Formats: sequence, C-alpha cells, structure tokens
Amino acid sequence: MNNEVKHAFMAAFAFAIWCLLEFATGIHNNHMNLAQYTEMLGGFIPWVFIVLAIYKRKHQLQNGQLTWGQAIRCGMPVALIASLLIAAFLWLYVNNINTGYGDAKLQYLTAEIIKETTDVKMANQQIDAYRQMYSGSLSAHLNLAVFFASIGIVVSAVAGLFLRSKNLSV
Repeated sequence: MNNEVKHAFMAAFAFAIWCLLEFATGIHNNHMNLAQYTEMLGGFIPWVFIVLAIYKRKHQLQNGQLTWGQAIRCGMPVALIASLLIAAFLWLYVNNINTGYGDAKLQYLTAEIIKETTDVKMANQQIDAYRQMYSGSLSAHLNLAVFFASIGIVVSAVAGLFLRSKNLSV
C-alpha cells in the first residue's frame, strides 16, 4: 500500500475511533453542548494525517527533497480518499450505529437558533438547512465528502509551503 493510501485509511480509522468514543461517552446524544467542540477536534484528525503523509514523503521516500507541487500531489489523494471513507463511515454511523444522533443534533441546533435569532424567517431557513444536513441522506454525506476534500486540499497546500525544500523550484 502506498504512502498516501495508507495515511488516508489511518485518518479515516482514527476519525471513526474518535466518533465512536464520542458516542460511547454519551457526548453525541446527551451532551450536544460539548459535542460542538469535540466534533471540531475530530475534524482536525485528517489534517494531521495529511501533514504526516507529506512529511513521510519528504523524509523517507524522497531523501529530504520535496517541491510544493509534490507536497500537494501527496496530500491531495490523502484528502480525497479519507474524505470519502469518513463520509461513508458517518453515513453508516447516523443510519445504523447512532440513529438518534441526527435528531439530537437538530434539536440542539434548533434551540440555539431560536435563542439567538429574532428573525423568524431566517431562523426557519437555518433550521431547514440543518434538517437537510443532518437527515442522514446520501446526498448530505456526499456534500460532506466534497467539503472535507476541499479543506484537505487547502491543508495540503499550506503544509506544502512549510514542508517543501526551500532550494527546489515548484
């Protein structure tokens, strides 16, 4: 298995473990006020593996030499593969493992919107958007995969700026 695929699978596995720990501790259904923060932390897991893949590509596979373009070409497949695997896991999670998650999340977000918004029309639009996002539908999870992949590609580009060899051209 090549470096990029291996790191993508490790990122997805680590993310799944994190998500299952949130479920096992009751954060996902009973403590949504904490879940909003723990879920953000979980979102950083794939970033770590993108950076690790680029670092390994530079130091173990290319003898310390890496251009910015090579860094992006290394991080991009990690981001794409991990995003698809994570979205597939989350679809499985909300539809089979923790079927109450979507309702609990929507209930929490609805209460927060009602507390913070005085414009009823805007509140209803936000609630409808969240209802679609947390519906458990395949399209919602494909949108999530595209979002994760996009962020991962940006992370690859930024990591490439820091990890590239300074004396090489792009």
